[in-house]
Amino acid sequence: MRLIVGLLACSCAYQASQVLAADPPQPTAAPVQPGVSAPAASPSSSSSTPATPAATSASSSTAATSDSVDHRLRSQGYKPEVKNGTTYYCRKEPQLGSRFDQKVCATPEQLASIREDSKAMLDKIQRTRAGPQSN
Repeated sequence: MRLIVGLLACSCAYQASQVLAADPPQPTAAPVQPGVSAPAASPSSSSSTPATPAATSASSSTAATSDSVDHRLRSQGYKPEVKNGTTYYCRKEPQLGSRFDQKVCATPEQLASIREDSKAMLDKIQRTRAGPQSN
């Protein structure tokens, strides 16, 4: 009986802490990368023509593509890490013959290349096995 009361108390305390937790503060300005200077706003540039819809749609499509790639890689167990201004996706994979996992990191382009090479190798193996078999 004491165990049930203790578990119920812990559960209620956990729920209360989740309800009372404050939302994280929203960033107000875009983060500035070190070594990259922000473009200076001049009065003449603000009165010039606004961005074209084609440029806006191109930037939104690349953002949507990077978001979909990020979501796909995260669902595969990769975690993003930034090294020297480049985003790498890393995960720990089991190493054959060892009890320790090996940390594998690569850029999204490298991971796409590895995925395409794997598909090509799988297709090649399946084509050679699916050929005519003589008994």
